[in-house]
Amino acid sequence: MKRYRYIGITLGPIDRIAEYSKSTRSIWASSYIFSFLAKKIVEELKSKGIKNEKFLKPVITNDMLESSPIGRFPDQYVFEVNKDSRLTAQDVYKIAGGILDEIACDIKKDDEDVKKIIKQVIKVYVVEKTYETQPDSVVEDFQTMFDAMECRDAYIMEGYENKFAEYFDRTDTILLKEAKPKESKKGENKDYRMFTSILECSAQIDITEANKCEKDVSKLNALKPYQKYIAFVAADGDHFGKTISCDSANSGLLRDFNTKLNEEVQNYGGQVIFQGGDDVLFFAPIFSPQKKDIFSLINEIDVQFHNMVLGKIQDESHFKNMPSFSYGVAIAYYKHPMAETRARALQLLHDCKENGRNAIKWEVMKHSGQTYGGMIKKNAPGTETEQLKQMLNIIKNSTSDVDNNFLHSITHWLIKNGAILTHILQQSDKKNKEVLLNNYFDNSFDEPVHGKKTDFINAIKSFLLIEGLEKPHEKLHALLRYVELLLNKS
Repeated sequence: MKRYRYIGITLGPIDRIAEYSKSTRSIWASSYIFSFLAKKIVEELKSKGIKNEKFLKPVITNDMLESSPIGRFPDQYVFEVNKDSRLTAQDVYKIAGGILDEIACDIKKDDEDVKKIIKQVIKVYVVEKTYETQPDSVVEDFQTMFDAMECRDAYIMEGYENKFAEYFDRTDTILLKEAKPKESKKGENKDYRMFTSILECSAQIDITEANKCEKDVSKLNALKPYQKYIAFVAADGDHFGKTISCDSANSGLLRDFNTKLNEEVQNYGGQVIFQGGDDVLFFAPIFSPQKKDIFSLINEIDVQFHNMVLGKIQDESHFKNMPSFSYGVAIAYYKHPMAETRARALQLLHDCKENGRNAIKWEVMKHSGQTYGGMIKKNAPGTETEQLKQMLNIIKNSTSDVDNNFLHSITHWLIKNGAILTHILQQSDKKNKEVLLNNYFDNSFDEPVHGKKTDFINAIKSFLLIEGLEKPHEKLHALLRYVELLLNKS
């Protein structure tokens, strides 16, 4: 009787290592170290006869094995073992252990304590399962086992934090060597830099200008406020496990979408840190020279996701919930500890997952310590989200119609008239609500100067009238504070 044997691998946790990040290089390295580990494991498995097509999660292609500064390998794998292969879960543990020893040696050569600690911090779990008949839900079965194994995770860290911080900031690690493009025929480009600094990215200036700003307060003050803020975006797919298990071709769609996502982020002026399967982390300016803001970029990513994945998914009838994307967006002053901003983006993403998924949760942490933000619950995948549409409409009109004084006054007006607006927006009759709100706006903004800002005022009314939006005037207030950050002049 033929038996079907599968092995699953899960790595992590990435968040634990990221706590030691201090610079763009270390932010990248703390994520890339897992992609490096996974890539080396996959290479060893391929050398032992496990071909690309045997991987159910994720789809493995030869181009993934090429050098790249973006971590392409996710943290979970499921593959079928050849019927004549003697490969076991224990063999995979040995492969992973050897690679972890290589990393430990790169941190500090021939130090047994480092080897011991790195295996305590970076966890590799391997599980093997045999089926008597061809299974229908291998990936889902292994996902359940992965979740159970990760719950057992425990570790002890005793004064070793600085070792990782120092390692991630070094310029001679095996991680950088692995990620750096191969030398050209004319030799290596000595001017090549894999990472931009945070200020380069947030302000969209070159390294020379960024260095001048860091050394000269007057030059830093000459930047517009939004140029001093950076957005960390953590994105994760919803309901992707069943999508991939239903048809492995769907994972190929996801790979093509990831390539497009990276292009969109780069064209906008941002930089992808990690991109494994449906798990993405990148940082970007909150406003780019193309006159787009970070929410416009997210909207464009969702459009591409619909076109490249949802529109081509096979066997939709299998899905109780169609795949979608959730986002956590943390915006902070460029000198705010990056590890904290990154962690906040991941927490905001987690909040999305806990509150129905298919959403965007965002937060701005001002240099003064004040915070504001909100949750954008998106519509069904493939349909336009009214709240995001109206947000982008307000942002678009604010950059052309509005000055700081008017924006400040209308924000103050919202606070002052919050009780009245709440009463109007609680009207059950939709037409009556629209009439009351229009009358109230007409009476409040009847000066000649307001005639030049009609588009912006109408955009605000449209936002407040979004059907089913909870606490609309409070969400509008947070949005206008974000717009104020975009508009503020130095």
